[in-house]
Amino acid sequence: MVHDRQSGAAPPRAEIAGWAWTVGFWLIYVFLVSQLAILRAQTLPCFEDSGASYLDLLRQYLFDRTAGRPNFRIMAPLLLAGLESAANALHPLLFVDATSSAFHLGTPWPLEGRIDARVASCAPRFAVHLVFTGIVLLPVAYAVRAWVGGPGRRIVLLALVFWAALGWPPVVADALFAAARPISDWPRSYFLFDATFHNNDMLVLGIVFLTSLIARNMHEPRALFIAVFAAAAQLTNEYLGVLCALALFSGTFFSGRDLRDRPRLRLALRRFAIALSAAVAAAVLGAVAFFALGGHVGYLGDYSNGPPASVRNNFGWIKTNIANLITVVLPPLVPGFLIGLVFALRGNDLPAPWQARRETAILATIFAWYLAVFAIGLFTVDYPSDIGRQFMPVAVLNVLLGFSLARWAVAARYDRTRVSP
Repeated sequence: MVHDRQSGAAPPRAEIAGWAWTVGFWLIYVFLVSQLAILRAQTLPCFEDSGASYLDLLRQYLFDRTAGRPNFRIMAPLLLAGLESAANALHPLLFVDATSSAFHLGTPWPLEGRIDARVASCAPRFAVHLVFTGIVLLPVAYAVRAWVGGPGRRIVLLALVFWAALGWPPVVADALFAAARPISDWPRSYFLFDATFHNNDMLVLGIVFLTSLIARNMHEPRALFIAVFAAAAQLTNEYLGVLCALALFSGTFFSGRDLRDRPRLRLALRRFAIALSAAVAAAVLGAVAFFALGGHVGYLGDYSNGPPASVRNNFGWIKTNIANLITVVLPPLVPGFLIGLVFALRGNDLPAPWQARRETAILATIFAWYLAVFAIGLFTVDYPSDIGRQFMPVAVLNVLLGFSLARWAVAARYDRTRVSP
């Protein structure tokens, strides 16, 4: 068959190859998500008969809850409860446990102990767990597809990003601790790499990547969209509203070659103000709802007799906490940078220098805000055993930051070489 160059249609073989690569990418995404959901998320409660349903957990979250501060992280519980309601509605349509039917007529063959009856109680909950993880982490896959072209390169970057979330192999952790040992008495905190992530942590990871995508790709987001998204981010975790505002500022301010463009600066400040105002409003309304529904501030928020014991512990172990933070968030920069460097030197999808600078600025802004969150959290969070879980989102994002740094360096170098006499 002769290909019609005038029509611009791709050859059938190329189309098939493209579809195959796309299907392969999403199959690998499904595999990696399932591994993350099973190995690192709250999977065991799905198989415990005594475990409360997500609807029960939503009610427990809403009423008479005790928290370290008056937060209202309602988005993950709402999404899980909605998915569970759908799963419970669909589950009776399947053939599960024949003896439970009101019209069961009996049978001479035993039905007790069959697999469908044994897993009937946990199957919907486990399905909800997997579907929730797959949905909320979709922005991670789309961010990878936005940052790099080429199906093979996308699969490599996707695997690297999920590798940071799943945890490095023990030999990598051994190498990190061995490398730091001659410098100082670095804490060998292996527990940082096998933390169990809460459902809300998974949603935070998705929101962080979605924020970077919006800041990078949306050139003219409406004020209403910015406000709604910032409010939803704030109701996911109390630091995400400000993160959204900062990322939108960076994405707008760095969206051109000339950083002295005053209209663009005013637009960046306007979007920052809209997002921040919406986040503050959501935080205030969330705090009001927290107390109105019977919420109580726990020991981490009680300073009536001085700093709580956990806060004093944070500062007593300040060097260890800082070292653990470095152990979590900095290593992912290295493989991201190396892969970005290889792709850039090969000339794969090398952006213009100002575009690479913009991508890097968005991700670096999010990273810098997480460092500020760490400093603020010293007064509100029990850190020594929880850094691996709480800073997992930025550790995963730093793979992309390292990748963008390498591309920016190569793009800037190439641009200077090209314009030099």
